[in-house]
Amino acid sequence: MKIKVYFFVAFFLLSGLYSKAQDNARILNLSFEQCIEIALENNLQLKQSQLNLKNQKINLLQSKLTQLPSLNLSGNYGNNWGRSIDPTTNQFTTTESYNSGITGFSQFQIFNGFQVRNSIKKSRND
Repeated sequence: MKIKVYFFVAFFLLSGLYSKAQDNARILNLSFEQCIEIALENNLQLKQSQLNLKNQKINLLQSKLTQLPSLNLSGNYGNNWGRSIDPTTNQFTTTESYNSGITGFSQFQIFNGFQVRNSIKKSRND
């Protein structure tokens, strides 16, 4: 039993001899400007600030677009056919019917207590 324990301890101690902390082929000689450029590319706070700026621009555009009217259009088409018995002749008759329709809806906000105008001002200030 002691031999197995010694074997495992020796195995784990000797297995660390062949491991390397760094690969010598990947050592880079960088200038100060290159280091700054890499740091700026990988800076999470800078990326978060850029995303926040894009989000603010989108919010401003969305606030401006709420002033426009909305327009909804829809259409449908249907074809129905079937067989039925004509009660006067007692014969089967095939009937077809077609139907179609178009609907439209438009909405425009006239006044809502300057809410849209104030939301645009708020988006510009953010």
